[in-house]
Amino acid sequence: MCKLFSALIFTILLAICRFFVKLSFYPSVHSLYSTYQYHVEHKSFDQQRYESLQKQEFYFNSRFKYKLNCVWVPNQNSTKTIILVHGYTANHNSSLKYFDMFYDKGYNILMYDHRYHGKSEGENCTLGYYEKYDLKDLVTWVLKKVGKNSTVGIHGESMGASTAIMHSAIDNRTKFTIADCPFQDVMFQFKYRLKVEYNAPSFPILNLIGIFNKIVTGVSYKKIVPIKMLRSVTTPILYIHGNMDDFTLPINSINLYQATKCKKKLYLAKNAKHAKSITVNPDLYSKIVFNFIDSIS
Repeated sequence: MCKLFSALIFTILLAICRFFVKLSFYPSVHSLYSTYQYHVEHKSFDQQRYESLQKQEFYFNSRFKYKLNCVWVPNQNSTKTIILVHGYTANHNSSLKYFDMFYDKGYNILMYDHRYHGKSEGENCTLGYYEKYDLKDLVTWVLKKVGKNSTVGIHGESMGASTAIMHSAIDNRTKFTIADCPFQDVMFQFKYRLKVEYNAPSFPILNLIGIFNKIVTGVSYKKIVPIKMLRSVTTPILYIHGNMDDFTLPINSINLYQATKCKKKLYLAKNAKHAKSITVNPDLYSKIVFNFIDSIS
């Protein structure tokens, strides 16, 4: 009877682990078409201009042997470029709400689909672990294309923001990082989501999920901790977070800001939920961003 009970408990725990690993590393992702239509309907960008612009869509070969779908939009002969990094389950079309802001300021724009997202390859999502190396290699691509002395900045949203922070710890060639609603630590985020969505305790569930995930994917949650990587960051960082964000709590950006030793700024957008800071007040958002960039120059 005792063995049967133990086997039942083990089976239940294994099922829970499989569920959460699938949820985090193998999520259902949004299609490029549905994301594009969403932003068209919400008038997040100048659709007519965007569709009239010269664009180069191409596949970039990741060092990890998969292809990343990319869209390059040159801006005349500009020597400054922004790389837009989308969030979890999204794709490069979700970055269109930031497109006009940077294009109007003369930036070339590179958008791309993370591994496992959009039209990119890759067997799973790793919440920034492998994605930060992909971003580093795309910075190299931009510098080769535009010039090694050109200006490259990064704007990341949600998981893309955390990826951008972790990237800045391994690559100091970019001039600035804008991190919109990042998580400070993937375990911190999971603990919060477990409580909110399932009213479940983090212990021992997260510990078991972490072990199971390491076995299945080879990636340890302990390696996805942007806040611990900040000690080696020298790139100026602007943190942006909606003060009503109930998906990734604002305390994440507050803690990240306090842990940052280089030039930094924190903007908590009033009445904004997750990844909606630019939507609530686009003019103020743009002003905050470019005042920060100008202060670096």
